[in-house]
Parts: sequence; structure tokens; C-alpha cells
Amino acid sequence: MTRTGADAPEDLPGGLNDSIDLAIIETLRRDGRATLSVLSQRTGLSVSAVQSRVQKLERRRIITGYHAGVDYKALGYPISAFVSVTPTTYIDDAVIPERLHTIPGVMSCYSVAGAPSYLLLVRTGSPEMLEELLNSIHRALPVSTQTTVVLQAYFEEAPLVRPESRLPRSPAPRTNPSA
Repeated sequence: MTRTGADAPEDLPGGLNDSIDLAIIETLRRDGRATLSVLSQRTGLSVSAVQSRVQKLERRRIITGYHAGVDYKALGYPISAFVSVTPTTYIDDAVIPERLHTIPGVMSCYSVAGAPSYLLLVRTGSPEMLEELLNSIHRALPVSTQTTVVLQAYFEEAPLVRPESRLPRSPAPRTNPSA
């Protein structure tokens, strides 16, 4: 079967077979508790066909789990910040994420290209707790840090494929052979 238009493989994120897989993923990203019946209604497939697709996405490790959305402010962690981490001396690359993972409040750790080696997402209950978290990082590792406090999050979970990226591609401009 040859796919064209919106279902063409080059229009979809890697690993997805078609726009139905994408619809399943997007629905489950928004609501990890969506039933097979809801997925069936959203995709137009039977419940058994949707179940088969979900199982295939799980086996291929595209769907890796189902998670609860958390309001960290309501949970008592209103302060979010990004912390850039740069080692000040040579240290084995595997050691830094291992140690950072043990520090309460460090939610995510990313290896990045550029001046800092790592970018952390941290959450705390107060500015004082943020200062203590930063001190904990410095006690645990020989690093320098730069912190950017989040004032407001406008969104955190955007769709994988934005609607405008699904628009048909414009044809190449025509050239006038008589010019």
C-alpha cells in the first residue's frame, strides 16, 4: 500500500505507521486513561483494531507508560527553574547524572550541546528551597551552575505534529520558458 498526502511517512514522526497511530498517541498523551472505546471513536477503527494498534505501539516502545498529570503548584512546589550545569574539572560523564538523580527536586536532566553540559528542570517549594537545592548540587559535584527561574508556563505538552505542519506542500514556483 502506498501512502500519500497526510499519511505519507515523511509527514509523520519516526516510528509511526500512519495518522491513525498519531491520533492514538496524541489522545493518550492528553489522557492516559482514555478507553479503547474513546480511541475507537477518535480514529474510526473498531475497538479490537485500536487495541491491536495500542499493543503494537507498546511492544515497539513508542508508548512506554501511562502517567498522571500533576499540578506541582497545588502539590506545594510553585517554583520551577532551569539550571545549566557545567563541570569545573574532569569528571566521568556517567557520574554527573547519577548524582543529580539523587538530589530531591531535580526532576529532569538533559545532556546538551553548547557551553553547559547539562540542563536540569528543578521544582521547589520556595526561593530558599531553590537555594538549598543549588547548594546540594555544588556539594555533590564539582560544577558551576546558572539558574533561570520560570515565571509562567504557557504550555508544557504541545502536540507532536502541529496542524500547520500537516498542510500540503506548496508546488515549486513555475518558471517562464519564454523569458
